[in-house]
Amino acid sequence: MLQALADEDLWHALSDIGIQGIHNGPLKLSGGLQGKRYTPTIDGNFDRISFDVDPALGDDAQMVALSRMAAAHNAIVIEDAIPSHTGKGADYRLAELAYEDYPAFITWWRSARTTGRCCQRCPRAAMR
Repeated sequence: MLQALADEDLWHALSDIGIQGIHNGPLKLSGGLQGKRYTPTIDGNFDRISFDVDPALGDDAQMVALSRMAAAHNAIVIEDAIPSHTGKGADYRLAELAYEDYPAFITWWRSARTTGRCCQRCPRAAMR
């Protein structure tokens, strides 16, 4: 998919009609881990478990080529980033199990539920 989006003819056509950027959907490896076995995504790559590009969609070199092609046509690629979407991957499990000081959204959520606030500046009622 990424290779097709980096096509020069495509970017000429996009540029000709005034497109200055594209927003891609989630591209990172998603799914979960069951023990040491990878389980595929169940919601269209919103349950990410890695910062690596999903091999089914392309690779890092293709993502760089897409970004460079867009830049060559005075456009940008807006990478999808949903920090609160986590899969049941190693990062989620390490945070869920409070392994060492492993940070993740689940750590913030556990703190918010315990204290009744989303941060020190918010009043307790903010989490009702």
